[in-house]
Amino acid sequence: MTIVGSQIIFPKGNETVVNLTKQAPGPLPCPSGDIIAPFAAFPAPAPGTSRWYRLKAVYFDENAGGQCNVQIIFTMTSGEVIKFTLPQVASGAGASNFQYSDWYKPGTVNAGYCHITAYFSSAAPYNNSAGIYSLILEAHDA
Repeated sequence: MTIVGSQIIFPKGNETVVNLTKQAPGPLPCPSGDIIAPFAAFPAPAPGTSRWYRLKAVYFDENAGGQCNVQIIFTMTSGEVIKFTLPQVASGAGASNFQYSDWYKPGTVNAGYCHITAYFSSAAPYNNSAGIYSLILEAHDA
């Protein structure tokens, strides 16, 4: 795959971190809030290729027992819901880890606006937490 562009989703301006816990898992609005056409912000796919998207993130998830994941949800004005899941890193509160989400391949590029929320899914037996420092949307052609 060849990267064709990237767009900062969070932080913008003076934003710092999105904090989530098992007791307050979200969804919490990403401080950047509504984004104008994030998937249409890239050049058209090269002829004969397919467009794929993923998130590049700096974040932490605290875990000492049970599966947990940070999820970023793009709710498009069309009603389409696009969910990216970040891999569990079990790094502890306040740490910063760099990872990529799973891939999203649209049938067609959705040019609509969207509202972005973050959600923390945790099966830990205590109130663990997660935090997001940075989200960058990447477009790739394959």
